[in-house]
Amino acid sequence: MTQSWNRLWRSYFIVFSFIVWVKFALLRYFLFEKVDLKWWLLDLSSLLVMTGLMEILISKRAKRSAYWIFNVIVSLICFAATLYFEHFGSVITYTSVLEMKQLLQISSSIKATIHPMDYLFFADCILAFVIWLAMRRRSLILINDRPMRRSTLMILTLVCLVVSAWFVKTDKSITNEIVRAEQLGFVNYEVSVAVNGISEKNKTNFANLTQALTVINQVEASYGYNQGANPADKPNYFASQQGMNVVVVQLEAFQNFLIHLTYQGKEITPVLNKLAEESFYFPYIFQQIGQGNTSDAEFMSNTSIYPTGTIPMSTGYGDRELPSLPKLLEDKGYEADTFHVNEVHFWDRNKLYPAIGFTHYFDKPYYNNDNFNAFGASDEELFRVGSEKLTELQNRKSPFTRSL
Repeated sequence: MTQSWNRLWRSYFIVFSFIVWVKFALLRYFLFEKVDLKWWLLDLSSLLVMTGLMEILISKRAKRSAYWIFNVIVSLICFAATLYFEHFGSVITYTSVLEMKQLLQISSSIKATIHPMDYLFFADCILAFVIWLAMRRRSLILINDRPMRRSTLMILTLVCLVVSAWFVKTDKSITNEIVRAEQLGFVNYEVSVAVNGISEKNKTNFANLTQALTVINQVEASYGYNQGANPADKPNYFASQQGMNVVVVQLEAFQNFLIHLTYQGKEITPVLNKLAEESFYFPYIFQQIGQGNTSDAEFMSNTSIYPTGTIPMSTGYGDRELPSLPKLLEDKGYEADTFHVNEVHFWDRNKLYPAIGFTHYFDKPYYNNDNFNAFGASDEELFRVGSEKLTELQNRKSPFTRSL
């Protein structure tokens, strides 16, 4: 009995599967604030597929290094997934690799989100290194590889693969990404995102405009809005504001609860309160952005097109000719400009703005650096420059549209 247990413990397959499984439990706790046993067991299933394939395909000589490399990579991914969730409030996917170039711009805010507990993903690596230093041996830990029977391992791997594949196939009814990630597990969720992405790409890989229009009509017919409406009927207020200037102000991380909120008898947002009282006010607008975050909000507000949710729209669609509000207004004699205090290449706005059709964009070099934060100048500086440009156009008696 003792000899059998020693063989079990000394197997790289068993030891590293257990270590990584514990890390998946830690990731679940950080993301979902609980570890549900039935979904954690599904994590084990997807994990055993990976370690089972490693055990089958990798030679005995290379196995120790392979398992340690696998363990370190999983630790880095779990650490990154935790930071991403803490910073953006969503679950990281493989498409987020496209956002790596933005890290330097937001490094200070990322550092602020790191908690000491996040480093627990590397606890075993640090412990193994300490043991290696103490014992001065080539082996990091005392594990002698005692491989399982090949047939047993292949059956176990195949069963786990079928279980994981079944859950990935049946998750399509779950629309909430966080719920999907919790119930599928991190690995299965990534596979699901990839499978769905390929499926959606095939659906939208049109050979011609006729195919695209057919799909658009099918999608529109599946929704119940505007049924029975007469296309000839014009909405109320249609064209009632011809020739008026258009100013769009987008507020970063702003929420509706601040409108009409008072503190110690003073209004928090007096100007917005006044605007809400004397205009149309829609308080029930919910977040629709995807991985592009603020740049997705700019894309959506200027094109009326929902982000795909799988890729920043400025990165994936900045090379297109996009229908947009600026282009419509420019056809009416307007000048369409946009203002952003950061550098224009941040989140590929250097691609997005031309695609949307802005006449000019005013980015970081146009503002005095008042050292507000790492992202750029303060709101006061943004509005100072914006007001100057608006005044110039007003003096020229040119209608304009501005996005701030």
